[in-house]
Amino acid sequence: MNESYRWFGVLLKNYGWGMRNLDDTIWGLWNADEKSEQIYNLRCDLIQEYGLNLDIVYDDAEFPVKENLLDGSF
Repeated sequence: MNESYRWFGVLLKNYGWGMRNLDDTIWGLWNADEKSEQIYNLRCDLIQEYGLNLDIVYDDAEFPVKENLLDGSF
């Protein structure tokens, strides 16, 4: 794999689950839900496949992923 090639995973907007383990909380208040398990499993699969060539980012207007990808800011 070309080391300059990167994969980006964009998390759900305002979904504050910590992703450290399946039992992590949402915003420190609520138990993990069915989305948490899906995200965790996908994250594990992507890390296994892409290793350090994976960036996980939040859907945030202050950090426009598409524009940063195009101008090489990553």
